[in-house]
Parts: sequence; structure tokens; C-alpha cells
Amino acid sequence: MDENLDFEKVTQDGRDSYYARFTNNSIFGYSAYIQNTNEAGGIYINYSIQCRESTKECNDQVKEDEFIEWLKSTKFKEKDTDDSDEL
Repeated sequence: MDENLDFEKVTQDGRDSYYARFTNNSIFGYSAYIQNTNEAGGIYINYSIQCRESTKECNDQVKEDEFIEWLKSTKFKEKDTDDSDEL
């Protein structure tokens, strides 16, 4: 893929998400990175769909708002605390 992507930012409690739409011939989708803002770590996501030329409505299958809702639903597990000394 030889394309400069323009990333958008979505800020939520405990994480910042960056995403951009890409196209490459008959393949399109989203690249994203979710940064944990509470601790070190993050997740890279590449979501792609390959369309047949005969399918005119293929671009409508992945709407940006649906992808963002899915992206927002991704959460990091909180670090467990050791409460073994407490009764």
C-alpha cells in the first residue's frame, strides 16, 4: 500500500484511538492504533475487505460510524492487584 493515511483521534477513558481509512485496488478498510493511556501498551488493528468488481454496494458494508463503534468497544484489561494479604 503506497498511501499516506490521515489518522483521526478518538479519546476515551483509559485509551486514545487513532484510525484512518485506506484503499488499495479492490481492497479497502481501516488501520488503527489503540494506545493505553493508563499503562504502557497498545494494539495495532488492520481491518480490510476485498470486493468483487460486480458488487457495487461493497463500500457500504463497512461504514465509518460502525467501525468507530467497534473501535470504541475495545478496552484494556485492568491490572490485577494482589489482595492476598487481606482477609
